[in-house]
Amino acid sequence: MKDDIFLDYRSCIKMGLLPVKPPIIPSPKKRYNEVSIPGRDGIFYEDLETYDDIVLPVEFNFRARGETVDQMFRYFRKTLANAKELMRSSDPDMYYKIKKIEIGDLDRGTSKTIGTFQCDFTLDPYAYLRVGKEKLSISKASINRYDLSKPMYVITGEGNCEISVNGVSSFCNVTDTVFIDTDLQLCYREDGTWINTTLSGNYDDMYLQHGKNDIHVSDGFMLKIIPNWRTAL
Repeated sequence: MKDDIFLDYRSCIKMGLLPVKPPIIPSPKKRYNEVSIPGRDGIFYEDLETYDDIVLPVEFNFRARGETVDQMFRYFRKTLANAKELMRSSDPDMYYKIKKIEIGDLDRGTSKTIGTFQCDFTLDPYAYLRVGKEKLSISKASINRYDLSKPMYVITGEGNCEISVNGVSSFCNVTDTVFIDTDLQLCYREDGTWINTTLSGNYDDMYLQHGKNDIHVSDGFMLKIIPNWRTAL
């Protein structure tokens, strides 16, 4: 079976886009601060505990059926440009967040029906688990077997709510259901209204560390967590 790429869960092969080679995700490179110390050999490297984005180059080809090669290329270009997530058939439990897409020029060669082009996907350096998108109870989300993650907290109730993560408390004025997105650092209601000013605390303090996390919420409130589990290696 040919290796496939899924963009927002849509199969490229079923769309008519065939990856010429199996897509291989490059390993992310860690960031270091290099310091040269007089009197010492070599360089001192300070681990910044972050990674550079990764770039996945993919060469696609396609066959025009019922339309011209140029018409098909315009369609694929628009479809690719709007994609937000990338997944591979060889690793179906993981997905990557797309940060930027650069689409190369169309190469028709000598054929009137076959086109080829390259697409460079700039991806977040982490591979995300698909199961990490699910809303979980506190007990299930508190165990993080992967790298530090930036979860979404979903709080339902009425009034001022305290949420404690690993001993650090944050407070939020809750009406019905409130979403706290620690990745985008946004707090909003179910209708999309932003309520950042009602949250007291630091989003960074609400990240899920590797291992066991201690999470508590005020009585009378229901808390669900979308853990956004991820791994760089």
